[in-house]
Amino acid sequence: MAQTNLVLFYCGLRSGHFGQGAFVNSLLPYFKTKANTSITLIKTDCDGISAVFSYVEEGMNILAIPHLPNIPMLTGENHPVQKAYAQQIIGIIYPFLKDKPNLLFWVNSIDYLNVSYELKQVFTECKLMYVHHSFSWKYFINVPDRTFIQEWQTGNDGFHPKAFEMTRYQQEIALLSDITITVTNHARNFFIEVLHIPASKVVTIYNGMPVPTNKNESKQVLRKKYGFARNDKIVLFSGRVTKDKGIPDLLRAFSLLAGRMEKLKLVVMGAGHFSEFISMVNPHWSKIIYTGELPPEQVRDFYRLADIGVIPSLHEQCSFTAIEMRLHQLPLIVSGVDGLDELFTHEYDTLKLTIALHKNGMKYLDEKEFADHMERLITDKKLAKLLRRNSYNLGIKLYNRQRMWQKYDQALTTVLEKDKDMLVVSAGDCDLALNN
Repeated sequence: MAQTNLVLFYCGLRSGHFGQGAFVNSLLPYFKTKANTSITLIKTDCDGISAVFSYVEEGMNILAIPHLPNIPMLTGENHPVQKAYAQQIIGIIYPFLKDKPNLLFWVNSIDYLNVSYELKQVFTECKLMYVHHSFSWKYFINVPDRTFIQEWQTGNDGFHPKAFEMTRYQQEIALLSDITITVTNHARNFFIEVLHIPASKVVTIYNGMPVPTNKNESKQVLRKKYGFARNDKIVLFSGRVTKDKGIPDLLRAFSLLAGRMEKLKLVVMGAGHFSEFISMVNPHWSKIIYTGELPPEQVRDFYRLADIGVIPSLHEQCSFTAIEMRLHQLPLIVSGVDGLDELFTHEYDTLKLTIALHKNGMKYLDEKEFADHMERLITDKKLAKLLRRNSYNLGIKLYNRQRMWQKYDQALTTVLEKDKDMLVVSAGDCDLALNN
């Protein structure tokens, strides 16, 4: 196979600490060692530099582009400033890439929509891969898919103009790309059935992570290390501390349970503004530990010392946190939403939370059900063991990093060697029969 020049666009300021950062870190080691593949990393909106820097690190060519003064960060918005910004970026990278054959550009966000249009015009023989990690509209309005789809299909822009705008950008970048990779079948269905992206261009590949190795430090040693008692009952949340990650629902449920379980503790681990929510756990403040953002090794320590993990998100795709908790054999409670509903089965590898609706149509989690699930998992050791074992076995089978690498290799080989309309869907994780 001829040399492939893989060019990844990456904004560390926005994605480095969230799911996209974990995704890139999980996939890049494969491409670094893949024969006949050269990697160029384009870092945009870099702080701390005033000029473009080009250097080599760990076998990758890296081009760091400073954040331009007096201009907002790069987005995919249909605005003259953003379009001019995209053209400037192309002008910067063109001398570095113009003589490279078999260019495959890789973007993980609609922030690179305008850049992608320019890439297709300037590098006319290039291929473009868009990896879809989340639906932008869900950050603006907290309604079920069916509600949004109904309004979208009737063209009711007034329902939520910004949510519709972001969805159009995701539709545009998927149409422009030679291949769109979704991390769940839930998302693939949406792109095909709602956004009308040709099924031959959309492939599902689940995220994957390395299986953790056994550590010498036991659960009780780790508890002593971090100041917990042997008999504490520790509930662990890991992720962004925001409303859409279910923090208010979690705190309300925890408060219900804390009054009747003396040794109950909640560890909230991740970036955010926890002070916005702290009043919700009055008077149980002494039972809450907020760590902020931690380095990976300490994150793994907390996975090993906790009793149960909770993922109460109101929207989610193929969560790296869920995979990590699976592979660390932590019994889980997850919300029955989007990708989580696809990846988990109630009472087989998780206890699943029902998505309820307020009178205004907004989603929420029932705090009593949530509290009951936590109490059940903490007190029923047989159930916890069953869920933990089943979840781990599925994790090592479906969500390991080697499987992820193999699927991306299949997908990219196909898109590089065949025309767009010849792309085969079998590179994905599942055989799907859509639009029958």
